[in-house]
Amino acid sequence: MGSNKTQSNSAPVSPEERQRTYQAAMSNLYGWLPRDDAGFVSEYQPYTAERVSGGDYNKLQGDLLSGYTAAIDRAKSQDSERLDSDLAKRGIWSSGLAVRAQNDLDERYIPQYASAGANATQARYGLQTQELTNVNALNSAEKDRAYQSQWRPADYLAGIWNGTGGVISSSNGGGWSI
Repeated sequence: MGSNKTQSNSAPVSPEERQRTYQAAMSNLYGWLPRDDAGFVSEYQPYTAERVSGGDYNKLQGDLLSGYTAAIDRAKSQDSERLDSDLAKRGIWSSGLAVRAQNDLDERYIPQYASAGANATQARYGLQTQELTNVNALNSAEKDRAYQSQWRPADYLAGIWNGTGGVISSSNGGGWSI
C-alpha cells in the first residue's frame, strides 16, 4: 500500500514572453497552410465528385435503356423483315391482314420492352442513390475535417497564449493505490 500523489508547478510568464511564444507558434502553425495573395488562409473548397453521366441521370437512364433494348430492336427488325417478305410472297403485303400481322408482331415485343424499361429505371435509381449517398458521406467527412482543422489551431494557440504550451486539457490526481 502506498499513496499516489501528483502535482504540477508553474511559474508566471511575463506578457513579453507570452507574446513571443504566441507569435512563434503562429508563424510555425500557419506556415504550412495555403494562403492567397493577401496573405490570408484560403477558404475551404468542398470536394467535387465525378458523377455518372456528368450527373445527368435522365441521360444515364436513356443510355441504359438503349443498351437493354438493342438486342430486342435487332430481333424485332429481323422478324419484321421476315414477315414483310412472307406477306409479299403471298401477295397480301398491303392488305388489312398485313397490318394485323404487323400489329401482332409488335404486341409480342411489348413485354420485352417493358422489362427493359423497368430494368433501366431500376439501374438508374440504384446508381443515383448509391452515388448520392457516397458523395454526401464524403462531403460530410470533408466538412468535418475542415471544421476540425479550423478549430484545432485555434485551440492550440489559445493554449500557447494561456501558457499551457498548447495543451488544452489538464488533470491532477491523488489518492491511494492498493
